[in-house]
Amino acid sequence: MTEGGEQIQATKARNKSVWIRIAILSAVGCGIVGGITIGVIALVGTFDSDRGKLVALYEATDGANWKENSRWLSDAPIEEWYGVTTEDNGRVVELALADNQLEGEIPPQIGKLTSLLSLSLAGNQLYGRIPVELGALEHLIILDLSKNQLSGAIPAEIGNLLNLTHLDLHGNQLDGNIPYELGDLASLEGLGLSENQLDGAIPTEISNLSNLTYLDLHGNQLEDTIPQELGSLASLEVLWLSENQLDAEIPAEIGNLSNLTHLDLHRNRLDGNIPAQLANLENLTYLDLRWNRLSGQVPPELDDLGITLLLLEGNQIHSGRIGEVEIGNGDVDFGDVIEGGIEAGLCLATLFLACP
Repeated sequence: MTEGGEQIQATKARNKSVWIRIAILSAVGCGIVGGITIGVIALVGTFDSDRGKLVALYEATDGANWKENSRWLSDAPIEEWYGVTTEDNGRVVELALADNQLEGEIPPQIGKLTSLLSLSLAGNQLYGRIPVELGALEHLIILDLSKNQLSGAIPAEIGNLLNLTHLDLHGNQLDGNIPYELGDLASLEGLGLSENQLDGAIPTEISNLSNLTYLDLHGNQLEDTIPQELGSLASLEVLWLSENQLDAEIPAEIGNLSNLTHLDLHRNRLDGNIPAQLANLENLTYLDLRWNRLSGQVPPELDDLGITLLLLEGNQIHSGRIGEVEIGNGDVDFGDVIEGGIEAGLCLATLFLACP
């Protein structure tokens, strides 16, 4: 079971205990205070209203043509509807409809499923804007709307989801700036915004996400420099900023990310030397700096790392110690020191180094 799944189960268990206590109180109240029973009945009616929110989703996304829609709109309890998980009091805690041929706009009523812990609508044909009402889902742990055709700006209200651990919006048509409010998501462990049309600078507030292990912003139109503040993300293991329009030098502070295993900055406008501080990344196995404007030499200190894939093609790097790493389809021994430029005989498609 995933960590998110464990959290869902734990929350269900806690809520079950609360619901049992309410039921006991109701039974006692039948003989002592009749108003208690009325109050509980009203509460149950409120919980059952989640059905109406699900119906709104079904109608807005052509539910009749979903790949799987068993029990939807039937008289069966909503926990029997495909992709719906509820806690014992009937509130919806998980909605899992990924890759299910939903087509249409996400209705704002989803923002009223206020017990929701996990919402996955990835891999469908959803379009239009992300409803700002999703910012009211204060218990949400997982939000995955990836691989749709959603457009417009990322709502700043997403920054209200303080329990969120995973946010995946990649593979849409989202534009505008990355909201600085995402820096308020203190529990966030994974942030995927790649393959959209986002522009502007990477907000420095991202550096507040101390639990972040995965940050993928590749394939956008992000500009300006790589914030040196990202060097404070001590838990980060994967950093993908490739295929943007980032410029200036690679911040030396990236060398502070001691847990980093994958660093991909290819196809930007980065210049200057490769920072020697990258040699501090003792867990690094993948380094892709292709197609930038980097110059100088490869820091000899990198030879002491356990890098298994080093990609440098399309720069103006002329000398340096590289050591033995796996390049392309096999192991290539570059020798100890390359003096005065890469030899023409070694400048191959699989070498990933620019010819002088």
